Amino acid sequence: MMTKMSLQIFNLIAQSGDATVLALHHEQQYLHIQLQLFETDDIIHLKIKTQYLINTYTGQQTTCYLQLRELEQSLQIQHGVYLASPHFIDFMQETKNGFHLAYGLRVSQYHYLFSLLGDFQCHAVVRDLQDIEITTQHGTTLS
Repeated sequence: MMTKMSLQIFNLIAQSGDATVLALHHEQQYLHIQLQLFETDDIIHLKIKTQYLINTYTGQQTTCYLQLRELEQSLQIQHGVYLASPHFIDFMQETKNGFHLAYGLRVSQYHYLFSLLGDFQCHAVVRDLQDIEITTQHGTTLS
């Protein structure tokens, strides 16, 4: 069942194809992202609670897009934790795509890999969709 929060996130992902990242930083377990959407010129602020993050963003404004992938659909699971693929090529793809951040984490606690991709990569493991807050420049919630 789609909640209002998940609809907001998936609507934003659908609109993010040629977004411009204006700012990105991680502070006190929160990833803060500011984007400008190409189609509407809306400024979007994302605040994502995460402890597991990799980020190669250098601070320059650049074109990007968002992805949100379910960890259970992408990684192997054994004894309730996410594992690396035993096949080298698959393991390398998991690492390239940021899934290695979830290795050893509990399936019951962590469900998503959020990614911001352009000429850089920013990947964050997210417990639940409620850990992603979306607002516009004026502080209203994206619908």
